[in-house]
Amino acid sequence: MSDINDKYITGLTMRRKGITSLKFEYFLTVFDFETGKKLIDVSAEKQKENLSISATNLLDNDQLLVLGEYYDAEDKAGVSKSNGIYFKKFDIKTDKATNEIKLSWKVDIKKMFNQNGMKRIEENYSNFPMSLIRSANGHTYLIYEQYRRAVDGVGLAISALGGSASIAKLKIGDLWMLELDENYKPLNVNYYIKESSNVILPEGANFFGTGFLGMYAKNTGEFDYQFTQQSADKRTFNVAYVNYDREEGEKSKPIVAGIFMSDDGKINYDKVDITVPKKTYQYLYPGPGNSIMLAQYNYKEEVINLKLIKMNY
Repeated sequence: MSDINDKYITGLTMRRKGITSLKFEYFLTVFDFETGKKLIDVSAEKQKENLSISATNLLDNDQLLVLGEYYDAEDKAGVSKSNGIYFKKFDIKTDKATNEIKLSWKVDIKKMFNQNGMKRIEENYSNFPMSLIRSANGHTYLIYEQYRRAVDGVGLAISALGGSASIAKLKIGDLWMLELDENYKPLNVNYYIKESSNVILPEGANFFGTGFLGMYAKNTGEFDYQFTQQSADKRTFNVAYVNYDREEGEKSKPIVAGIFMSDDGKINYDKVDITVPKKTYQYLYPGPGNSIMLAQYNYKEEVINLKLIKMNY
């Protein structure tokens, strides 16, 4: 399941031709909210297309936006390195695609990425869409977080000794925001460097494609992205994520970082140190205005503290 409103529930279905097949085909699935009846169950691909689906977003007037990556015909979608990202608009009433735009990494995105962004692409990082924001100015903002499959050394050692353990992990990379105009033409990229973090995957995950593992990490809350909050008039929005700053010679410290669009359309950034004593779990939630609510649970003392963090927007 990927999106919901008062009329529809959308999701993605992955199918393969046989139990031994490693190639998945991605289908768009839409249900009626009131009756549960399946309205749409169609492949995201046209003939000679090779696409994955990362997310869907319900729009006004029974329109649906599908996001994903596209590949060469002989590649495995969600496994091989993609050629770029695409946006495809569907009319739910007719289950037909009405508009499609493809953005190539080498041609369209490369010219907007800085050196760090291109380095991540060369290192074979994939890009998972965390949030889609439609602003009052008609522009669309997409938040992506980078990740790639890696081998977990500890799991590999346990398996080599005859034990049972997962040998796969995800390495989480940087976060970036793509701005599109009202016709989904790319305008700008804002790139945010983060310290890398690791996600240990369950046993057997090494048999699944990179795209599926990105969905797993998103649905289990393993990415550093936390939430997106938008004002009722859609003029401003706030994106929150967690990072772990590592100064040379010092231990890493957790920070909450915020990306904010103000009334004048400018993109702002701020970060606040949220280092706490050991044995404490931390969770972020939307707060009023330019604040983020931080919940801290000390599991040794069994105490929960709530506080608002004011971001400098």
